[in-house]
Amino acid sequence: MKTKIFSSLVVIYLYLITKIFALNLCPTAQWSIRGSTVAGASGSQATRLSSPTDVIVDETNSIYALDSGNYRILKFSPTNAINGTVIIKSSSGTQLNQFSSMDMISMDQDGNFYILDSGLSRITKWNLSMNTTDLVINGSSFVNSNMGNDDFLDEPMGMFIEMNTMFIWIADTNNHRIVKWLNSTTVQIICGSYGSKSDQFKYPQDIFVDVNNNYAFYVVDTDNHPGSLSQCDGPVWSTNAVTVAGSSIGEEGSDSSHLSYPYDMWLDSNDTIYVLDTSNYRIQLFYSNQISGTTVFNATQGNGVNQFSNMVGFSIDSNGNIYILDDTNSRVIKFPPGSSNGTIVAGGNGRGSALNKLNYPSGFFLEPITSYIWIADTSNCRIVKWMSLTNISLVAGASCGAKANQFRYPYDVFVDVDDSNTMYVVDSENFRIQRWFQGAFNGTTVAGQSGVEGSGLNQLSYPSGMILDKNKTMYIADAGNNRIIRWIIGLSYGSIIAGTNTYGSLPYQLYGPERLRFDSMGNLCVVDYENNRIQKFSLICSPTMILQQQLLIH
Repeated sequence: MKTKIFSSLVVIYLYLITKIFALNLCPTAQWSIRGSTVAGASGSQATRLSSPTDVIVDETNSIYALDSGNYRILKFSPTNAINGTVIIKSSSGTQLNQFSSMDMISMDQDGNFYILDSGLSRITKWNLSMNTTDLVINGSSFVNSNMGNDDFLDEPMGMFIEMNTMFIWIADTNNHRIVKWLNSTTVQIICGSYGSKSDQFKYPQDIFVDVNNNYAFYVVDTDNHPGSLSQCDGPVWSTNAVTVAGSSIGEEGSDSSHLSYPYDMWLDSNDTIYVLDTSNYRIQLFYSNQISGTTVFNATQGNGVNQFSNMVGFSIDSNGNIYILDDTNSRVIKFPPGSSNGTIVAGGNGRGSALNKLNYPSGFFLEPITSYIWIADTSNCRIVKWMSLTNISLVAGASCGAKANQFRYPYDVFVDVDDSNTMYVVDSENFRIQRWFQGAFNGTTVAGQSGVEGSGLNQLSYPSGMILDKNKTMYIADAGNNRIIRWIIGLSYGSIIAGTNTYGSLPYQLYGPERLRFDSMGNLCVVDYENNRIQKFSLICSPTMILQQQLLIH
């Protein structure tokens, strides 16, 4: 167990003020080497403090001191800094309005106070205007969203609250880790274990998150001595996304800055974004930091060779040819660069179950070297491979079901071309991901529970797409749960890296995500279908993540 040691005087330092509001300082700013006492002396009177543990300053320069030894918060106004006003008074105990210890304080934009109690491993919210106290975090028991197991906080000493989302980052001191509390059902373990390595801590006592710099976070790693920029043993993405195409609030439209139910996207070597703007029958190009797209391909609705009924997938080969999958017309059409005259390269023989026909296909994978097309032939419950219009093979499936050699409406397919074309099938209505080795007669479930829909970390709900990194880690668009799951093959559970289980159009929410891609910097880009937008979740840190989804592979 670690304890803090404090004097009975409060000295206000600038780094504490930055937790409330940002200041712009010139690079040559200097401070006096001698501080002035602005609040406190030993005692319990309104002019005195007993073992104060934290302090905040609001925009009026009023000082709020967490007077831990007296179980209270005192407010000192800038015009009368001698006498404090007691605004919260409590006592020692375990009731909701009591404390075992008062270790840190924060205040939201509405003037509510959040108090961290390490002894009870909890955070309480105090609404002074309503005279109410609520339990925000009960750290004595929660479900670890990374592992799916029961977990607990052990005397956490530091917290940081994102004021735009009210997500709470916690320095879980005696567990030597950083925890992020999204809500009562979603608690993420960001990083940390006991030790002195770059991804470890020894009794971390505080954390600061730079919300304006891709959520880089700094940890006061007490027994390792320096405060340091945290490293992580797995990749971590920002909770809040930036809209890089379409409407940030989910509006549908047909002008250059809007999208209408996009299904798929592509990134070129410069991270330029191509969006399959399905209901507008076009492909839009968005350059970095540009809110308006440029139409690079335009079509109309119909069943002519250059028309589409429902565009659900597309890809671009190394020569710039565009391949578009139309589920209702059950075909794939190839368009040379800059041309609106296409050629059918798969399907086009009407819907049906014959090998040369498709039946409402939903996704495909284009081999980068051969341009062979692997198709999730959804309503036929099979995966087929088209080498040409006359050379077609049945890869897997053929009847609908939940057995190891069957699918129930497969929605997408990913092929690991670096591993003998091992295939991963998004078996949507079996709520699972199936892995098939080349030449195998059966697949193996590597994510989800066969035939069981759910929102647990060991479950999926109508998954719609996936990609794989070089470490054989899967990234799954779990559409029915409005989230992106990172799932290491061999584990029985995944972890949420984007979105929550609740749909919405806020920066941290998704609504029916369809496909996902990584850019060259490892940032996660998601086709947020029902919100008519493309969301980018910035990579915060990653030790050794090398993406299988290289440029122009899928």
